[in-house]
Amino acid sequence: MIEFFLQPNIITGLPAMALALLIMVAFRSYALTWNDRAVAHLGAALFWLSTRSLGRSVWWDVFHGFDFGNPSNWIWNLIGIYACYHALHGFRMLIPARERDKFNIITVAFYPREFRVYLFRNKGENK
Repeated sequence: MIEFFLQPNIITGLPAMALALLIMVAFRSYALTWNDRAVAHLGAALFWLSTRSLGRSVWWDVFHGFDFGNPSNWIWNLIGIYACYHALHGFRMLIPARERDKFNIITVAFYPREFRVYLFRNKGENK
C-alpha cells in the first residue's frame, strides 16, 4: 500500500485532484449555464476543465483506467471539447461589440488579428 502513495503520479496527482475539486466547488453555479454572459461561459469552462482534470486523475492515476484502456479516453475528450467551447465562446464575448462579428468560435483564438486564409490573391495586391 505504501508503494501506491510513493508513485510520482500519485504524489503529484493528489494535490492536483484537491485543487481541481476546489475549482469545481467555486464554479459549480456555472456548470450548466445557458446564460449568454462571458463570465458564465468562462466559469463553465473552468468547471469542466477541472472536472476533466479530476476525472482523468482518478481514472488513470488511482484506478489505472479500470482496465478499459485508452479507448475509454473518449469520455474525457468530450468533456474537454465542451469546456473548450465555453472558453472560446466566453472569450469571444469579451471582444468589443464592434469587432465581435469579425470572429467566430474558431478564429477568436487569433484576436486581435483577424485570421484569414487567402487562397486567391492578385499578384499586384499590396498589403
